[in-house]
Parts: sequence; structure tokens; C-alpha cells
Amino acid sequence: MIEVSNYESSLFLFRDLEEKDANQLLKIYSDKEAMKYRRNPPMIDIEDALNFISNQKTETAKHYKLRKGVTLKVEQELIGTVMYKYKKKNEKECIIGYSIGRALGKGIGKKNRKKPNRQFKSTRKSVDNKSVGAH
Repeated sequence: MIEVSNYESSLFLFRDLEEKDANQLLKIYSDKEAMKYRRNPPMIDIEDALNFISNQKTETAKHYKLRKGVTLKVEQELIGTVMYKYKKKNEKECIIGYSIGRALGKGIGKKNRKKPNRQFKSTRKSVDNKSVGAH
């Protein structure tokens, strides 16, 4: 199983998803317009969000992938998730995918659209220094 501690950039805190995140995850992942670009259907109810949270540990153990919640550092508000998918055990390079809610009205997506990895890139050193691999 992949394990990476919580970490942060100048704007974001990347942390484990918790049950308290269910309502915000439902807001983010029930947006039908945004979800048409993902292969998963939109969430319908709070149960979908709770299942999403509980399934993260199982997915991490089976598929060499890790999902963290993305929280605005100052406001402590969950705004989305980031997923790291490794091709094999003990791999230090990975594919990064992220979902950020579009209804936040904070301009985060617009500000970072041209260089979306800028904030995530600053976490590379943190991730490289953590325990990444099979446990």
C-alpha cells in the first residue's frame, strides 16, 4: 500500500479524506457538467460521498494509487482531491490527476489553468521525501 503523510504548498494542504468531508465532496462530484469529463458518474447523495471516502484505502492497497483531499490552507475548506497513480511498487514517479470544485467562486482554477501543476509541483520534494511504496 502507498503511504504518504499529509503535506502542504503555499496555498494548499493535502490530507487524508475524512467523513466530515462528505458534504463538500458531494458538492464537487455531483456537478453534472464537470463530471461529464470524468469516467465516473456524478454523485447523487451523501451515501455516494461516504462510500468514496471509505473506498480510498481499498483502492490505494489494490492499485498503487493514493488520493488526498485538497484543502485551502488558510480557510481549511476542502476544494477537491488529488490522485497519485504509480505504475508499480516503489516507483517514485507517478501520474497526477486532480479534481477541483468549480462552484467555489475563488478563481483558483482560472488562476492556475495555464500552469495547473505549479502548486502541485511544489509538493514534489515533500512526496519524494515521504515513504512511497509498498507497505
